[in-house]
Amino acid sequence: MAEATLFIVTTPSHLHKDMVERCLIAGKDVLVEKPAFLTTEEGEALIQLEQASDGIVNVFHNRRADGDFLSVKRLLEEKRLGDWKVIESRFDRFRPIVRDRWRENAGPGAGI
Repeated sequence: MAEATLFIVTTPSHLHKDMVERCLIAGKDVLVEKPAFLTTEEGEALIQLEQASDGIVNVFHNRRADGDFLSVKRLLEEKRLGDWKVIESRFDRFRPIVRDRWRENAGPGAGI
């Protein structure tokens, strides 16, 4: 049986750093759901670990294929937005009854 070389981390956000760290120490490649880490310090530590390991980390970002993101990307490439400083894009959603799951409950790395 072949040994796994890529691990995909889609656990609750507060577990990402530990799981990515373990994969990198084992020399594995990792695709991690966003947010990849909860603090700047965690991110810097993972970057240093990745540079010292044989593994590669990439962050999954499913919104890169959405129409508004692609439109802004195209406008930036075409230099049609002028002299911009900040671009803010967001998704608002209304759910009158909140589900009881980790992403929608208060906690480290929770939230939509």
